[in-house]
Amino acid sequence: ANLLGFMYLVYAIELALEDYEYIIRLNKMLYVDVAKRYHTEPICVDRCIRSAIEKAFISGNTICATELFVNVTYKNVPTATQFLSRMYFYIINNEHEKRLLT
Repeated sequence: ANLLGFMYLVYAIELALEDYEYIIRLNKMLYVDVAKRYHTEPICVDRCIRSAIEKAFISGNTICATELFVNVTYKNVPTATQFLSRMYFYIINNEHEKRLLT
């Protein structure tokens, strides 16, 4: 489930980078489109994404997690919406900074 969740997260972030509306309409739009791509149900996408986020924060790189997410602990894991939104803005801001430096 964690590997599936990771694949779903990667695709979800790709979709969100194309259109931020995906993050706003997580259940009605994002999970549906991810489920279609991977031939599964939106509820499975939701569960796998939540599991992957939880696993990453419990046993992943805690230094990186705390840099990206303020006040995060293994007891206070971000929601899927919080995680996707933060990753979206992190990627957008880093891309913008790279363009400014070149």
